[in-house]
Amino acid sequence: KDSRVSFSNAPTSKGQTPSQQSRNSVTFSKAEDGSQIVPDDGDSRGNQTYMQRQFSSMLQPGVNKFSLRMFGSQKAVEKEQERVKSAGNWIIHPYSDFRFYWDFTMLMFMVGNLIIIPVGITFFKDETTTPWIIFNVVSDTFFLMDLVLNFRTGIVFEDNTEIILDPKKIKKKYLKSWFVVDFVSSIPVDYIFLIVEKGIDSEVYKTARALRIVRFTKILSLLRLLRLSRLIRYIHQWEEIFHMTYDLASAVMRIFNLIGMMLLLCHWDGCLQFLVPMLQDFPSDCWVSLNKMVYKQVEQYMSFHKLPADFRQKIHDYYEHRYQGKMFDEESILEELNEPL
Repeated sequence: KDSRVSFSNAPTSKGQTPSQQSRNSVTFSKAEDGSQIVPDDGDSRGNQTYMQRQFSSMLQPGVNKFSLRMFGSQKAVEKEQERVKSAGNWIIHPYSDFRFYWDFTMLMFMVGNLIIIPVGITFFKDETTTPWIIFNVVSDTFFLMDLVLNFRTGIVFEDNTEIILDPKKIKKKYLKSWFVVDFVSSIPVDYIFLIVEKGIDSEVYKTARALRIVRFTKILSLLRLLRLSRLIRYIHQWEEIFHMTYDLASAVMRIFNLIGMMLLLCHWDGCLQFLVPMLQDFPSDCWVSLNKMVYKQVEQYMSFHKLPADFRQKIHDYYEHRYQGKMFDEESILEELNEPL
């Protein structure tokens, strides 16, 4: 059995409530054999409760300029905080600090993905390099985490009249709206391809069937571009925040977003113009072959590596035999020659 002794660190007054008196007291537990005197567990529980309160406050809307304009008053914000507490564990308010910083992080990932992925699919021949794998692993992990967090994040109606915090309603509404698109765009195609690659014999890659598999994998990688839908949704949320906080910044941000979206689509179009002929092995009537870009790439490669002249001639002979003169537009050359020639 333990004997408990309570010590007070300040004299009690008649005006203090029992809870105030309990905060001014420390309880010690003494073992029956008198070997040890230790503080009661209440102190450690207090530290744990403090950490929980700090984390819980990050999931709730803070009292700031945006929340005050959104809810009308500090009392309304505090009422919304109580709604989050009563909704259950791990319910994230869409206007909380945690969601703000998470959305900003995901915004950076989405912009990077939508720019780098088309370049990698189109122009990177070796997609198994360490930097490329690390980039895909980190990106896919964050997007899968975002997919999970969306099931625990409150949903705002378009007219901002109500915020759904019920987990069942959040799940039901998310499954009916953007879940399929988000899930498909978050599938780690590169992981699946690497697993399949390890299980296939190296000789198989020399066949045409293996080449079709590689091309099909590149096409599947384009599914990641569906993350554009997330980018549009996140930008819309940030426009709303800027509109509620800074009226002028909202118009500037919309113009900036429009210009950025146009540049992104132009970037995609440029990559797609080269990707389609590449998947067809650069047919003779495509713009890449007509502009002799295949041959120019070989020339630049040989110049960059400073290959010997005799080795360059062998490469020239190979490509001339490979394309059978089509690279040099044989028909137009023969039409210009006279009949004896």
